[in-house]
Amino acid sequence: MHIRIAGSGLLLLSTLGLAACSPAPIADAAPDSTLDARADTAADRSTDIASESQPDSAPDVVDMDVATDVLDDIAVDSPPDSLPDSAPDAIVEAGVPYAFADFIGCTTNADCPAGTGECVTMVSLANAGDAGASVVSVASIFPGRSRPGVCSRDCTSDPGACGSLLQPVGEDASARAYTCQVVHAAASPYPTPRPAFPFSVSAAQMAAGVPFAALCRPSFGADERGVQSFCQSCTSATCATGVCWSFSADAAVTGADTGQCLPSCGAGSSCPSGFTCRPSGAQSYCFPAVGTCGSCADRDGDGRGVGHCSSRAVDCDDNRAATFYGATDACGPEDRNCDGSINVADTPGCTSYYRDEDNDGYGTGSAQCLCEASGLIRALRGGDCADTDGERYPGSGFTRPAPVDMNCDGNVQHVWTTIAFCETLSCFATGLGTDGWNAFAGGDVACGVVGQWGGCLGMGRACAFSARTQQCF
Repeated sequence: MHIRIAGSGLLLLSTLGLAACSPAPIADAAPDSTLDARADTAADRSTDIASESQPDSAPDVVDMDVATDVLDDIAVDSPPDSLPDSAPDAIVEAGVPYAFADFIGCTTNADCPAGTGECVTMVSLANAGDAGASVVSVASIFPGRSRPGVCSRDCTSDPGACGSLLQPVGEDASARAYTCQVVHAAASPYPTPRPAFPFSVSAAQMAAGVPFAALCRPSFGADERGVQSFCQSCTSATCATGVCWSFSADAAVTGADTGQCLPSCGAGSSCPSGFTCRPSGAQSYCFPAVGTCGSCADRDGDGRGVGHCSSRAVDCDDNRAATFYGATDACGPEDRNCDGSINVADTPGCTSYYRDEDNDGYGTGSAQCLCEASGLIRALRGGDCADTDGERYPGSGFTRPAPVDMNCDGNVQHVWTTIAFCETLSCFATGLGTDGWNAFAGGDVACGVVGQWGGCLGMGRACAFSARTQQCF
């Protein structure tokens, strides 16, 4: 018995008991009474449609044991408790389009109704690299399913691959497109947890991105038992039976903010494949396993993440839009360009430092642009002419009785250079005079040399001189 959608040409159920394609499974297991009712419905319809859906030689009576077995197969891949007592007969009745709340399980292509894709048992893995696996099994992505594959299409290399898959919904046979969704993410080439800086990463793997796999997902929200706006854009007021979730904030939206509608789960209900039941507050909801309902998981909106994002480069911190592989680095505790190091030389925003062994604030040699002083590379100024002598540097006010350049100007300068003006008569009579070197005892003397320094001691007194060593700078 062949059953087709009236007016749509899409095959819904093929060969109950004869062979071609198995029917589209429903999302959840139904009670035995429901399955029996469906089998009865299928049997009642067989006489009316057998003549137009089978060759003349086909039998007019459906084997009820076979019909029940097929319906059991439909339910076996689905969660056990989410189907209400009165399941819609649309799944088995001719002329009425179907909907489902999970992927259809399959073993071969013959198990997939027309329009639902092929039987996918292995999904290609993008960015795997030469040493990594190139495929990942559906059984490992969706553990716990009874069949090795799902009716879908691999969209890992091309998100547009889902364009030809359309799910008919409702009595008007309007169609909902499939969505390319990231369903698996392998380990990132940027290690988690992050080791201490610095550590090495593969530049090629970081540029290629996190390995991922993607499948074409039907519109689970089309099933009348689920949230009709499943994974659709929403506000807090338009997702009444679930939660409107912001993946960027990792929280339920409030007010007029927008997010995506996720259905509730827990006792009596479960999540479709690719989604996990996770608590948030007092309720639990079906969250996408890789953090997106679509083809790119990108929380911070910088165009980098996991999947078909605008850039495949690894985002090592998806909570900071300025942090990703290839970003402009900056001084600070964050690895903004995701290269495994921080605060290396010549990082934008760095400061020029000089080697300063005597710690007098002046250094020698060429400057190094660092985010912070490091060891002896600590002086903010250069030009030290004696980096082992803390009293000798540009602008130094220290003096010494030796022929040395204390202020690093390239010259040796005497501290005392004046010549005394002290006539005995004038000094005695007026007390006037000028202190300085005694011109009659050699005058200005060389650095470190002892000379006669003095002058008038005051009115009624004479000129007086004493020994002084010439200081230099």
